[in-house]
Amino acid sequence: MITFLFKCYTFSILYNVLCIKIKLNTNCSLLDDKNDDEELPSPPGSKKNKDIPHISEVPERDPVKGKSIAFTLLSKGLGPYQPEMDKYPKVNGRKFCTQWYKSYKWLEYSPEKDAVFCFFCRAFDLSGRAEESFTINGFNKWSKASTCLPKHERSVPHKEAMVKLAGFKHSSVEGSITTKIDKHHNMIVLKNISYLKDILETLLFCARQGIGIRGHNEQDHSLLNNRGNFIELLHLRAKDNDIIKQYFIDKERRFRYIHPEFQNIFLSLMAKNVQHSLISNIKEAGIYSILVDETQDISRHEQVSICVRYVTESFEPTEVFLGFFKTNSTNAESLVALIKEVLKNNDLNVQNIRGQCYDGAASMRGSYTGVQARIKNENPHAIYVHCYAHILNLCLVDLTKQVKQIRNMFGVLNTLHNFIGASSKRFSIFESMRATCSDSKGPKTLKSLSDTRWNCRIEAIKAVFENLSALFHSLHKIANDDTFAGPEASSLLKSIETFDFIFCLNLLKFVFNETNILSKYLQTQSINYSSVRLMAQQTINTFKDSRTQDKFNSLWIETQDIVEKYDLEEAKLPRERKIPMKIGGGRSQQNSINIKDYYLINIFYVVLDIIIVDIEERFKENNLTLLNSMNDVLTSDLPDVASYNLLSNTYDINNSELQSEVNIFNRMFKQSQNDVKETALNCRISYILSNNIQVGFPLYVQILKLFLTLPTNTSTCERSFSTLKRIKTYLRSTTGQDRLNNLAILYVHRNQEVNKDEVIKEFDATENGRRMILH
Repeated sequence: MITFLFKCYTFSILYNVLCIKIKLNTNCSLLDDKNDDEELPSPPGSKKNKDIPHISEVPERDPVKGKSIAFTLLSKGLGPYQPEMDKYPKVNGRKFCTQWYKSYKWLEYSPEKDAVFCFFCRAFDLSGRAEESFTINGFNKWSKASTCLPKHERSVPHKEAMVKLAGFKHSSVEGSITTKIDKHHNMIVLKNISYLKDILETLLFCARQGIGIRGHNEQDHSLLNNRGNFIELLHLRAKDNDIIKQYFIDKERRFRYIHPEFQNIFLSLMAKNVQHSLISNIKEAGIYSILVDETQDISRHEQVSICVRYVTESFEPTEVFLGFFKTNSTNAESLVALIKEVLKNNDLNVQNIRGQCYDGAASMRGSYTGVQARIKNENPHAIYVHCYAHILNLCLVDLTKQVKQIRNMFGVLNTLHNFIGASSKRFSIFESMRATCSDSKGPKTLKSLSDTRWNCRIEAIKAVFENLSALFHSLHKIANDDTFAGPEASSLLKSIETFDFIFCLNLLKFVFNETNILSKYLQTQSINYSSVRLMAQQTINTFKDSRTQDKFNSLWIETQDIVEKYDLEEAKLPRERKIPMKIGGGRSQQNSINIKDYYLINIFYVVLDIIIVDIEERFKENNLTLLNSMNDVLTSDLPDVASYNLLSNTYDINNSELQSEVNIFNRMFKQSQNDVKETALNCRISYILSNNIQVGFPLYVQILKLFLTLPTNTSTCERSFSTLKRIKTYLRSTTGQDRLNNLAILYVHRNQEVNKDEVIKEFDATENGRRMILH
């Protein structure tokens, strides 16, 4: 009995292996255990016809069709072929008896051959050990049926077939080993992928928030120490996330993928995923412009920020950040090599550059060996534009240095900021005075000055102007009570209690308010050359219109009101300069001018003249003929013929076709705008998009996209420097360059979706990804 059970167990194993090899179709309806005591279904019986000439005319279930058909029938849920006929052929006076169907469930009858077979021995391959009379040849010795049929039923091959039949029925209900293995494998893969997605989401959260990822000690036993935002966030998420709890806390898997090496891999793959999406958009646009600027990080490494500007199909200018790249030298040759290498690594062709925008550094703007000149030698269509925001800042720097009274006022502002902020005791006095003496809701602290920060001057002026009362009382108190800082406070108090200081403060507040509007406008990425020209001209016109006696009188009255309110020193003429006696002596000139005219002529008019002339002259640097021609063709009602000729020769455009398109487009546009002759470029863009007429004006659209692609500022690079200061702080000064670049891309492009499935797929293709089953 034990031997028989062992054989049955062995046969079960063999059967399961067989199922794996032939890949059973487990979705079919199979034999059910409850039908074991019932007859298996069979088609209506038919009489044996010995005149059938071809086997193809035999019923499909007839055993004479072959041995291999039995298992196919079994897989379809069919059993032995047991037809019932009115009359069976006789052999030596004996014939087949239908009663055998009930006695032997495995029996099937072949009308074609007038013989019986064992359906289950035929269905399961017994490697040649089955009786051929019941599997291949058929049994029809009816006189010996009473002994041969029971004998076959007791035979070992038949019992093996029945064991396999039992396993087959079990697998149809519970599923085969192959199915169970696949199901278990798929479950493990899904859990592994879910865990990796949680790791990626946690890492991405830290990157996009600009917070530190690693801690000083990240070991599990370091419970009292801060293990870093990444590890601590995983511990927090594990309270609500079962997958993280199983893999990270309970350590059900050997690899948790939290090591800094894996952090760098994941950050790199996610950054590449974002970058790939950005690059595909740039390639789709065809042409682009480059924006480059450099700065020094906290580790004193020179970081070059490279950005790209392109235009979408809806004429929307877009600027994207490609990354930070460390360089050991900022000369033109090194920077050009770096730019070309970055473009090559991102599969961007240098010949597709149409514009380049940098600051005013000699290595960038040099006419012969600068970066712009070297790139223009390779691609003549790469027009150089000096950043307008930097140009305006240079105008303001000049203004603060050319007029003596203005220069002195900014010196006092800077000294005030340093004096109050250098001591917590003095700053506390300022805060208390501000709380009691000032009703202003403006800045609560004084602002420092810098030649490179564009908005610092107006902020510094507003901070002092709105906290004058607190400053006066603070300096008075410090001068009277502080024996150490008293003399300096007394000197500063004397400087700010003059009419000169208040008048210059009031005048510069007006000037910088106007230029600050232009400065903010110049920092947007959606502006174009046409808008810049219009905005700059309107700012100049504002200053020209303000260069009047009425405007001066209003400033004078405002200053007088402040002087009377705080009982300050009245306006007076400066002391006359005397000529030394050794060169003749005496007065330099007889001063007959009154006080008000002196401030009007020597301060008010001079300041406005300097800012007007500076903006006009410096902005002419980008007044390129090619840009003006584009603007003329795109915005004018009747563009100049020279503009058409220049664009046609430069960009190889058919001149006559371009003129025809512009003429027809202007007629259509004028009609839609009620015959307005001159309108903004944005109105024309809106008209094209709303009427969907791009196809009808291909050359006009080409020029329009080219015009919008040309950059006007490097503000995107400047904003990336703010990202650099947040990511690479004094606590993270040793961050590697690749990690820094990946973090910066993920932080700057926070609105860009990361395809985590693609990231996991790429990670799985690496050697490290094979440690966990992911497919």
